[in-house]
Amino acid sequence: MLKLSQLTILFLFLALFTCNETYSQLAAQSQKRLALVIGNGNYTSSILANPENDAADISNVLRLMGFKVIFHLNMSLSGMREAIDDFGMQLPEYDVGLFYYAGHGIQAEGRNFLVPVDANITIERMIQFNCVEVDRVLAYMEEAETEVNIIILDACRNNPFERSWTRALGGPGLASMDAPKGTLIAYATAPNKTASDGSGRNGLYTSAILESIVNPDATAIQIFQNVTSLVLNRSNQQQIPWLASSLTADFYFNPYKVPGKLSQTSVPYYPAVRIPVVQVPTFSEVTSASARVNVKITSDGGEDIFERGICYSPTPDPSLKKGIQIKGEGEYDSYFCKMNGLDHNKTYYVRAYAINSAGTSYSLPVSFKTDLGKPVIAIDEVSKVTSTLAFASARITDDGGAPILLKGFCWSTTPHPVARNKDLVTQNGKGNEDFKNPIGPLLPDTTYYLRPYCSNNGKDTVYGPETRFRTLRTDQFMDIEGNVYGSVRLVNLIWMAENLRTTKLNDGTQIPLVTENAAWSSQVSAAYCWYGNKEANKQEYGALYNWEAVKSGKLCPAGWHMPADEEWELFNKTYGGNAYAGGYLKERGLEHWLKPNTGGESFYNRFNALPGGERNELGEFNKFGAMGVWWSDVDPRKGVSWTREMTSNSSALKRNKTDNNSVGYSVRCVKNQD
Repeated sequence: MLKLSQLTILFLFLALFTCNETYSQLAAQSQKRLALVIGNGNYTSSILANPENDAADISNVLRLMGFKVIFHLNMSLSGMREAIDDFGMQLPEYDVGLFYYAGHGIQAEGRNFLVPVDANITIERMIQFNCVEVDRVLAYMEEAETEVNIIILDACRNNPFERSWTRALGGPGLASMDAPKGTLIAYATAPNKTASDGSGRNGLYTSAILESIVNPDATAIQIFQNVTSLVLNRSNQQQIPWLASSLTADFYFNPYKVPGKLSQTSVPYYPAVRIPVVQVPTFSEVTSASARVNVKITSDGGEDIFERGICYSPTPDPSLKKGIQIKGEGEYDSYFCKMNGLDHNKTYYVRAYAINSAGTSYSLPVSFKTDLGKPVIAIDEVSKVTSTLAFASARITDDGGAPILLKGFCWSTTPHPVARNKDLVTQNGKGNEDFKNPIGPLLPDTTYYLRPYCSNNGKDTVYGPETRFRTLRTDQFMDIEGNVYGSVRLVNLIWMAENLRTTKLNDGTQIPLVTENAAWSSQVSAAYCWYGNKEANKQEYGALYNWEAVKSGKLCPAGWHMPADEEWELFNKTYGGNAYAGGYLKERGLEHWLKPNTGGESFYNRFNALPGGERNELGEFNKFGAMGVWWSDVDPRKGVSWTREMTSNSSALKRNKTDNNSVGYSVRCVKNQD
């Protein structure tokens, strides 16, 4: 039966010769020969009876004639492109290149296309995007500069898509192509005509080739002349094979004259060695990050399969070259693969593959989508805690594959708070961005439990790690680093009740820690240290700061300031003069002060001045336990600083003028007045 319209079945044999002399049988035996053979019959739109047998039998006979054969059946669009590209990359290492195709073919606007088995062409303009142009093969052959290139097209069958088209872009069958120098192109029938499938094992055209090609005394031209004669006789002169040749010398397909090496009568009956047949994969146990892929092998092609598995990617048409490979587990003809580490809520494309000595077989690609995953949220910090307020920040580390629809914080005085009490919940809107929020109002001196929460589906709420914090007493406050201080109201001012211990200015600038004596002595910018370079002294005694740190105006926490000389002087005016004010301010007892702690036994208040010692201009530490010295702010009138000194053997609050910027003293801050 004749075959219609633009789809054609292509059978290509390429032979390129670079010399002008006739090839001898001996020279032909020494040639390196490479062939790509493709047979497409199992189309989604229709089934062709012969192409699989045609391709298998041609492959066998070419192997017997010294060709290395790359053999494929029922290929998808991506598979055909990859097979041709692989053939083209190997071709420069060979003397002879041959391409054979059996299956549907089509012409459009004078160009010939091979049709993959998964093609679904609803309009004519889709041909170039869903089929493989024959020129793809020709281009590789020309670039390789092989001695002989042969192209044969057994692809002039009817067009299976023609009924859905409103018009035709070309005639039936294939269009005529010019053969570049050194090339032979053989067609199953004349241009713009259709060919017969055949009623036996092979198509009419391929059966004639198999009978003729084994003749060791016939050149390629003579063989195809004989093919033409056989086809004409068997089709009642209806099918006329066509040939375009620019060969510059004779080429012999069968280089052997040794009896029994290649028998003309045995050729059509050599057992077919085929690539395996694998079914389209199925999926089970699909989660947000994994899936199990199940595959069945329906045929091993007559050879042992030495590798099988899947390849997958987030883009269509994965392959072993363009995708992630997983080797199969399980039974020989029924195996599975486990996909792990997948992205949430994402589509993946999967193809099964199996490999035997004949080549690699792929299933048609199939896709699946992972489940929506649970988002992951983390809390960064709880900061700026006061007696009634705190600030929390959090971030989405994984959205689970979908945008966040709801996020916020929830808190309670008991563990594991949940986002359902509106009085204890913040709502920070949508989106995957980091977020922060004030937490409050809170009760003073109370422990709270806080968790961030989010949802990517509007229904299920996911919680982050729980954190615990305690609000300050009403007399407490916090610096930029989170150090908590007590405060005390004295002489109508609110003073810190302990020494400052921050290592940062209130704008976040890090203050250098200077430990070496020489470096401290020569320091010309802000610096701090712990007495004796022991951080263990930090909590009780605070830090010692140089004058440059004080002079920055940013040493005290926000809302607080360095005490002016006049503010220190209020103690003398209130507590009996400078001879007694120190005793009133010092900590009571001998836990920190050395004996006799004069005045510290007589008076008691919550200022609790401690003997943190000093660091002198040489960088040496002195008088720990015996003396405490505190900076005051710079005197705007004189440009100098006054310090206040208390000692263990005196109740005085001494006022000293300091003009040496290299010394290190303690700091107490005063709260700004509203």
